Amino acid sequence: MSTALPENLDIWRAAQTGMAFEGQADLAQMPRLSEVLAGADGPASYRLEIGREGGRALVRGQVAMNMRLICQRCLGEVAVAVDEPIALAMVRSDAEARNLPEELDPLLVEEGSIRPLDLVEDELLLAVPLVPMHWPAVCRLAYLPGERDLEQEAPKKSPFAALRSLKRDPSD
Repeated sequence: MSTALPENLDIWRAAQTGMAFEGQADLAQMPRLSEVLAGADGPASYRLEIGREGGRALVRGQVAMNMRLICQRCLGEVAVAVDEPIALAMVRSDAEARNLPEELDPLLVEEGSIRPLDLVEDELLLAVPLVPMHWPAVCRLAYLPGERDLEQEAPKKSPFAALRSLKRDPSD
């Protein structure tokens, strides 16, 4: 198993011969991901296996990274551990992509080479939560201390209480 990703790779040829890569990549090597994150606790780790299976050219593997994002509730940093499998089928057209089994995601590849680190970065970007937040018990703004107690103690007023005072007594 190779340890370093090449800068560029003819992925169709790699699928024919079968190649595998395993290693780590720093956040500085992935500019699109670094724009989204507040930081990272260490490098991303990856494992890519490129080959053929059942007549299809596939990329299988795993990506993992300890990301730091901005909590959308309190605006503090929240740690998110990502450990995602990769299951991509290389396709040349949208028609091919529509015919893939559900467990495979399409990787649209035309002739030529690709940058394998972009695959790693893409998979990590897809794993970023849309709305990152701390767990409510941990987030400092999930609720203010005592706020729930006040809600339980305050008697509920009827919205029609003021109208009741205007109502005439039928005995008048």
